[in-house]
Amino acid sequence: MASYVVRISHAGVRVEDLTFIEPCVLVGRDVTGIKLEDTNVSGSHGKLDFDGTQVWFTDTGSTNGTRGPDGHSLTAPLALTPNMTVGLGNSTITLISVAAAPPGTAVMAQGPMAAPAAPVAVPAPPAAIVAAAPPVVAGAACPPVAATPAPTAQDPKAGGAFATGGPSSVYSHPDQPVRHSYPLAITCGDISTAFSLLVKTAPFVMARLGVMVAMTVVAILYWCWMLGGFFVFGKGVGWIWFIAFASVGGWFWNTVVRYFLYLMKAAHIAVLTELITTGSINHGSEGMFVYGKRIVTERFGEVNILFALDMVIDGVIRQFNRTLNWVANLLPIPGVNNVKAIVNRIVHAATTYIDETIFSYNVARGDENSWRSSKDALIYYAQNSKEVLKTGVWIAVLDYVLSAIITVFMFLPAWIIYLIIPASLGIWPVVTMVIFAFVFAADVRMAVLRPFFLTMMIVKFHDQVQSQPINLEWDSKLEQASDKFRDMKDKAANWISPKASDPAVGGGSGGAPGGVPSAFNL
Repeated sequence: MASYVVRISHAGVRVEDLTFIEPCVLVGRDVTGIKLEDTNVSGSHGKLDFDGTQVWFTDTGSTNGTRGPDGHSLTAPLALTPNMTVGLGNSTITLISVAAAPPGTAVMAQGPMAAPAAPVAVPAPPAAIVAAAPPVVAGAACPPVAATPAPTAQDPKAGGAFATGGPSSVYSHPDQPVRHSYPLAITCGDISTAFSLLVKTAPFVMARLGVMVAMTVVAILYWCWMLGGFFVFGKGVGWIWFIAFASVGGWFWNTVVRYFLYLMKAAHIAVLTELITTGSINHGSEGMFVYGKRIVTERFGEVNILFALDMVIDGVIRQFNRTLNWVANLLPIPGVNNVKAIVNRIVHAATTYIDETIFSYNVARGDENSWRSSKDALIYYAQNSKEVLKTGVWIAVLDYVLSAIITVFMFLPAWIIYLIIPASLGIWPVVTMVIFAFVFAADVRMAVLRPFFLTMMIVKFHDQVQSQPINLEWDSKLEQASDKFRDMKDKAANWISPKASDPAVGGGSGGAPGGVPSAFNL
């Protein structure tokens, strides 16, 4: 009897090969055919049709859509060929083969995802099952959706999207000494690994640099416009003109541009995390920008939660700086202020990427309770402070050296601008040259250096915490030091998963963001 084999990747957690002879098989969270435990998959998401020689996949009106092999959403039935993959939420379905084979299923061993080299052999089922199998008839109706009662938030045993405090992923272990078990594709957390990952994600770097340079060119033209108005209208009205347009330009930068760059950075972090943990982007089935956009859309509510971490981190740094200043005042040692400035620079380098690193940890761990995984990540960050500070030293040194070199080189294009501006404007050509040399240097630093330093910190963090038990002494220290951390723990303990189908809820539902988020420092 004709049959076909499909390989199911369950949200990057486990893989199984299933053989079907039915003319129609439903796919979704609440079906009797292919049941996917993925909050980003609809209850009845799609279906597989089979006429004995050809398999089609059809999206049956899912909330988040189905991605075809090209990464675009399906708008019509797709004829599958062997090794063709479609994506549903964080899961995938791949057609392995279509052949005359005995019906039945063969399930792979459960564990971290690792696709087998060849389809698993399918044992022949009992004769009773073969006899009971429905005939292969093209266009036959699919079986009805299973009537699965929806769990409620009040039921502590409820699963699915309403589970209270559930791990949400086999990689999340909130009650174990080691809080996670996600795999790592990197072998060490050194600078060369970070640089290699930055090269692999060069499209994001170049896109960010392109946006920054374009905005600098716009800023140059805008600056000339403001200067022209200043000299045309004279000092009285000219200053009003200058201040008014400077205010409008500043508003545009701090809203539209910063928001767009924020989204690019969040998507870049998602891609970096996927490369760090699996070595490829969704097992090679998606492009970087498509994958990054999808992850940011699915987990958008999470980044707003991380805004609270800024307050915790700022409080710790302020306390550290107050202690450093107090010690420096007691010790009349020549040059102690210079040492204090260097230490502050290292501490800043070691802490400025904490919120981004925690977002990367949350994506890798897959815990739906973002407050809980963020709390654990902050504790991990603190208990690995020695290695984090070492990385901070490297970042501080590289930042000083590379920023100086870049600034010197950026005086060349700035000098060209100086030659264009009429010398009759007095000191303004020189002022403009200096300003834009530093602006061009800041573009390169923001687009290239900061992503490199961020990658260094994320790589070091994942390498350090792999298989590492959490140190609850740091939990107590942070709780005593910050009421914000205590508030975070309370939110983690009292968290209830949002309803996945509620479009007003961010995160897994793919709801649109409300307002401009501020979780990441640009």
